[in-house]
Amino acid sequence: MLERFFTKKRIYILIILLILANMAFNLGPWSIPALNKISGDLGIPDLMLSYDLERLDLVFAAYGPEGMAIYTKIQILDFVYPLIYGALLLGLLVRLKITPNYKSIYSFPFTIVFLDYAENIIIRVLINHYPNFTAQDEHLANLANICTNLKWSFIGLVALNIIGFWIWNMIKKRK
Repeated sequence: MLERFFTKKRIYILIILLILANMAFNLGPWSIPALNKISGDLGIPDLMLSYDLERLDLVFAAYGPEGMAIYTKIQILDFVYPLIYGALLLGLLVRLKITPNYKSIYSFPFTIVFLDYAENIIIRVLINHYPNFTAQDEHLANLANICTNLKWSFIGLVALNIIGFWIWNMIKKRK
């Protein structure tokens, strides 16, 4: 069923959507570079590999009202983005015709999307609590950081598997 859904045409559409989303993240007045200009290149939590509540407090303070407005727009796009790249990762795995023993890897893109949404929701909650953080927010920030690190770990695993299975398929074709 997945094999029939993820046609080459749909993969190309997902690639185009991914490129357009990345352009939106990186160009224009509501982009990550615009936010970095305001915050002194502190970036966004989604792209940090380690943060806690103290770091988020520093980042949110550096954003100020103008930066928070930009980050809110970035987060709106970031609620569609995981669906795009998650579908693309799944589609690429499916198109590689992975042997049945390894098809459990198909669950990884779903895990990545779940982790990305959990991270986004928790960060949104923390933004809503800013600047009046509580002790509970420390735990939420740590949970968001765990989600971020797991998300990037799973993305790395999927990328390595896509490359590995692609090489494996190329070797099999040569035989």
